[in-house]
Amino acid sequence: MTETAETRPGWFSAEELEGLRGRMPLVYVQAVPVRVDEVGQVTHVGLLMRATPDGRFHRSVVSGRVLYHERVRDALLRHLEKDLGPVALPRVPASPQPFTVA
Repeated sequence: MTETAETRPGWFSAEELEGLRGRMPLVYVQAVPVRVDEVGQVTHVGLLMRATPDGRFHRSVVSGRVLYHERVRDALLRHLEKDLGPVALPRVPASPQPFTVA
């Protein structure tokens, strides 16, 4: 069975989402996964390798939409686990402050 907007409650079709983006702001999160050493210095920066429909690859950061009534922290955790897998065990501060808002 093919998933459609009707079979996935809370999700819009591509056409509906494009129309909404033109009429109202939608909140997205983007995160750059890093590993730190015992003193808090960044030792590794993680980027995702994504394939495009034409078969090329590009690097990207963890990103995704914040759902209605969802906390930013919960959205970050959801997208980190989706992109990196549940074994990544991401540690997100209890009250993350955005680096930038655009």
